Amino acid sequence: MNNKEIPAGAASDPHDPLYNEVRVLLAGQTDSSHSRAIVDICAQLGVNCSSAFDALTTLSLLKDAAAAEQPFDILMMHQNVKGLSFEQLIRVVRSNDDVARIKVVLMLTANDSSEFDMPDTGLIDMCLALPVGLSDIERMLRSLLQKTVDRVDDHSRDDAPPIVSESVVDELRNLLGDQFAGAVDVFATQTRGLVADLAAGLKDEDWALVRRSSHTLKGSAGAIGGQRLAKASEDLMRKMDAGDVDGAAQWIADVEAQTQALFRALGVE
Repeated sequence: MNNKEIPAGAASDPHDPLYNEVRVLLAGQTDSSHSRAIVDICAQLGVNCSSAFDALTTLSLLKDAAAAEQPFDILMMHQNVKGLSFEQLIRVVRSNDDVARIKVVLMLTANDSSEFDMPDTGLIDMCLALPVGLSDIERMLRSLLQKTVDRVDDHSRDDAPPIVSESVVDELRNLLGDQFAGAVDVFATQTRGLVADLAAGLKDEDWALVRRSSHTLKGSAGAIGGQRLAKASEDLMRKMDAGDVDGAAQWIADVEAQTQALFRALGVE
């Protein structure tokens, strides 16, 4: 992500200067009320947000920004972007080495979600349900930019557990041999589903779902050596057990951040 990592303990303030370096490109339906709301929210946060109505403009802006060494960090896309289907456009983006690492967010309304066939999970980084508010955009930024939220038990501090236990990974490699890579793929697929369940539970205020998903994630992360993700998941689970839901968005964002950190450590694409 161009090394733009929001540090632990950063303030979540509408005028936080830490957001000033974040560059977002909003693609498709730029004249819609949803898009205008996102532009307004980004302005409140100090996020640099540009818009592109069609696929050609989207690709041109991405390439020009990369060539100027001021690449976009996040591409927020509606389902319909004039010129190419969503999946076609993302495949073009992912095939271009200069912009392939951009984080891609697919935005869907309730009607879109019921009619839309999701692309391969490797093509997108997050789905966002429309309409969105300021808290939704902040949660997206924290997750995609790997912000470790300000909290009493900060999982990025010096004495935090390691992202991955090399001894556990080495033991699994020795035990599974050629099947180790497949096991990691299965873990990654399961984990993406659990993280999606956390997001759904947060949106619907289904705290039982959040609790079940965090419990499962704690066990699976620990089994593959993901100590920091296991700890973040356990902390979230204990918060749910205690009925402490006020900070759920921050705790779930932390689990999402630790998930991505673990994926990078394991070489998950």
